[in-house]
Amino acid sequence: AHQVGLAPNSYVAYAATSPPAFTSTWWAPQLCRGARVSPVMASFKDRITRYMDTAASQAWLEHGEHVLKENTVSAHGIDPSWGKVTLADERSNGLILYTARQAKPGAGQTHPRWVHNRHALWEQIKANFPGRPLLMIELTSEVPYLVQYALWRRAELVMGIHGGNLGMSLYLSPGQTLIELSFHNAHNLGSNIGHVTIGNGAFYRSVNVDRDGKDGSGDL
Repeated sequence: AHQVGLAPNSYVAYAATSPPAFTSTWWAPQLCRGARVSPVMASFKDRITRYMDTAASQAWLEHGEHVLKENTVSAHGIDPSWGKVTLADERSNGLILYTARQAKPGAGQTHPRWVHNRHALWEQIKANFPGRPLLMIELTSEVPYLVQYALWRRAELVMGIHGGNLGMSLYLSPGQTLIELSFHNAHNLGSNIGHVTIGNGAFYRSVNVDRDGKDGSGDL
């Protein structure tokens, strides 16, 4: 707060009300000096995930097949029996996971966040990684939290548009990668999601989406 010329008691209000380009603790491209690995954060995450992996394996056995059936947008190379494979049996199978958002606005949103040409992008990914299991899925609020967690934990690469659907970045680990599709010109710096991902020792990149008018949608 002192470095940006603000008293501590005014900093939170400034961060909450700052307009684009989000000159705040949320994005802070002008203030950020680069995200760093945080051994404290990574250690805390590792302690939590030891318990969550067990709970998520049970949740996956109970709900995984249903979620895959009801929420999958597109899949390639996914074994039909995968809904019965727990995290303990399979930490990662090289999965590329695309967390798609719905075309309609979510709760509290004025506009949707939507990548118009996501299917063209998906076809290009399939062509470039023919031997990899690929899953594009809508992880809505109806999908149990631990089932979403299980998908993220077993993925080698996750991609999706900025928002709450990337909140599971809190549990990413070294060896995993997150590609955040962004409207905010973050340039791999300043995103709260980027900070969390890098803090845990995972790899992070952002890709800017061309915004389509006032809508929260656009094209890659």
